Amino acid sequence: SSDLITSWLFSSFLGKGYGFAKAVGILSVSFVLWTLTYLQMTLFTKLWIFFFLVVLFGVSWGIPTTRKAAMTALSSKTNMWEITLEECLFVLALLFWCVLKGIRPEINGEEKFMDFAFLNSLVRTNALPSVDPWLAGNSINYYYYGQYIYAMITKLTGIKTAIAYNLSMCTTFALSFTMSYSLGSMFFDGAIRKGLRAPKAFKIFSGLLSACAVTLFGNS
Repeated sequence: SSDLITSWLFSSFLGKGYGFAKAVGILSVSFVLWTLTYLQMTLFTKLWIFFFLVVLFGVSWGIPTTRKAAMTALSSKTNMWEITLEECLFVLALLFWCVLKGIRPEINGEEKFMDFAFLNSLVRTNALPSVDPWLAGNSINYYYYGQYIYAMITKLTGIKTAIAYNLSMCTTFALSFTMSYSLGSMFFDGAIRKGLRAPKAFKIFSGLLSACAVTLFGNS
């Protein structure tokens, strides 16, 4: 369903912004559920998560503009090649970070205790704001939307929190890598349209350089 939205938002670019599709889908569902649960109109449960996923798909497919954009993207071999490339990059980035986390999977040090405590608190509750894991009778007095997003995915999949915590770190890296690649390659594509003379093969290099700059170079 989020592919329909990104196909419309990035309709003039090769690949139609597929690298942003996963993030757009997660943010759309999580924000609606977050808001309505805070207003005590819904519950933070697996049933409601699945419900809003279906609603997002229905709305995206029901709008002629987004549906047409998606069908146009899927009918182009060039776009399909770009979409396949970005999906492969996501999988490779996810596997790469899973290997690194597998070497040191301990939830120990820095803010990991707090993050894991928030994740457990959110998975256990059906209402928001979530219960403070350290101060009985109070809600969490800190920002925790990132932990909430992965708690939502954890509830939907049923994965144990000890495993979901490390997977969330790997997923964050993979999403950041893919979106950065997509953005960098789209900037290069736009530059070519504006008159830049460069081999089209440099587009992939531009995307990979952007992805590595965002996710790796700053922490080297």
